[in-house]
Amino acid sequence: MNTVKKLLVAVDDSEASTRVAQYVAALVGKQGDFVVRLFHVLGPLAPGLLETPGSENLQVEEKLEAAEQDAQARWLETAEQVAQQVFTKARTILREAGVPETVVETQFAPSVNRHDITTDILEEARANHCETIVVGRASFSRLRDFFHHHVADELVQKGQGFTIWVVE
Repeated sequence: MNTVKKLLVAVDDSEASTRVAQYVAALVGKQGDFVVRLFHVLGPLAPGLLETPGSENLQVEEKLEAAEQDAQARWLETAEQVAQQVFTKARTILREAGVPETVVETQFAPSVNRHDITTDILEEARANHCETIVVGRASFSRLRDFFHHHVADELVQKGQGFTIWVVE
């Protein structure tokens, strides 16, 4: 029987994610029966980077497509650098709490559905057999809370079959 618990820890560059890393670090500490998978969803491509307007002239079309691909590659490189900074911060918090680096994995992914990060997180957890998802939730005023959706709340609603830890 496999007793290793796999945690999918959703992180970004927010204070809520810092609290998540600190909570997981305090809970897991030096225990050897956890795998911590840090997961970051890259932001969606800007609409201007998705598709060029095209051209009737084949040479112009090829230049437009090449420029679009270059712009997308630059965007992806920048987004990956941000993800690596997020991972470095979380890894440092975990390491300082005694979590062995050998049990910490990292993965970032582009948002498949630009309006549904929740689905991206759930699919990653399923694909990697993570039983528990840990996510942060920022507190807002009542008015702001009314207009802002929380990924954590959506995970609780849609995450059947998972244990969801929400750190506020």
